[in-house]
Amino acid sequence: MKRVFLFAGTSEGRHLAKLLSAAGVACTVSVATEYGAETMLQDAPALYGTRILQGRMMHAEMCTAFADAEAELVVDATHPFATKVSEEIRFACAESGLTYLRLARNTADASADGSGMRVFDNADDALSFLNEREGNILFLTGSRDIRSFAAAIDDRSRVFARVLPSAESIAACTEAGLSGKQIFAMQGPFSEEMNLALLRDTGAKFLLTKETGSAGGFPEKLAAARKASVTAVVIANPEARDTGEKYDFEEMCAVLSGRLGVSLAEEERVLTLAGIGPGAPEMMTLAVREAIGNAEVLFGAPRMTEGAAAIAPHAAIVKEYKEEAVHAYLQAHPGVRRAVLLYSGDVGIYSGAAKMRAPEGWRLAILPGISSLVYFCAKLHTPWQ
Repeated sequence: MKRVFLFAGTSEGRHLAKLLSAAGVACTVSVATEYGAETMLQDAPALYGTRILQGRMMHAEMCTAFADAEAELVVDATHPFATKVSEEIRFACAESGLTYLRLARNTADASADGSGMRVFDNADDALSFLNEREGNILFLTGSRDIRSFAAAIDDRSRVFARVLPSAESIAACTEAGLSGKQIFAMQGPFSEEMNLALLRDTGAKFLLTKETGSAGGFPEKLAAARKASVTAVVIANPEARDTGEKYDFEEMCAVLSGRLGVSLAEEERVLTLAGIGPGAPEMMTLAVREAIGNAEVLFGAPRMTEGAAAIAPHAAIVKEYKEEAVHAYLQAHPGVRRAVLLYSGDVGIYSGAAKMRAPEGWRLAILPGISSLVYFCAKLHTPWQ
């Protein structure tokens, strides 16, 4: 079987690494940063036979890495805005005589509604637009370009940035002249409400973001900007103008399945409706605790998610419980396969679970908790009868 060299660093790349591992394909995964390696290692139990490399490479180093890994196939699943990295990978593949496959993110559907947006083909034009206007700016572009982006704004006190909670990201912000309350170090994915809270907290008049598609939380950013009456300044996806051969996730799975002679079967998508009983973790059933611990995302009212977060330290926390919001989030994050929606008490007594339907492509599972009636009678030392 062919050995695959995968440049990851995106949610799609991590998901593809899981599928390759599950299919028994020997795979070397390259990520640029320590944070990227930590994120990959969170999935280590599910990545048997996968080797993870950390650090940025130029084409000569890539060629050496390809040879060391005995790679026969290279998949580029880097960020759509990492165009220079993709160029280096193409160059290294050509020099090494290896097949190059580009996993591209479709961002067109996420930006179909252009209301409240100003779209620019490049960062320079977007930053010039912002520099000529007054008002605070919330940067949601990540830390990679924070130095050059912040340098383009004459009054640096107007700039606030949300970046990953890594030493490298925070150092980039401080080197860009930001400090203290100007830096929000947080791990996504982020809901519309979280984006809205940041916009209001910073008093932002503008939101600067890249056209990253659903996987990058782009719809939630735009929705928050509209709700806060903030102008979303968007740097268009440069890959959309690239006429080279590329594949979306489903197409890539099909291509790799054919080339590798395996089936890259998708894990079933399951939304578990879980009753957490009285609320304390020690009062949850073992089945509910296991579902929470395996979840990639937890939904629920704040009181529900606060008690369960410690059981699932790597899960995204989304403080939503209404069907429309839950479905919208799952549609916007196609890589998620295991989600849990938390309810107080049981899921069968005056519970919102009765109205919850399965999102398209998902299966509903229901786990009951200790009901209010059972708990109340136990506290009173009173038999039900």
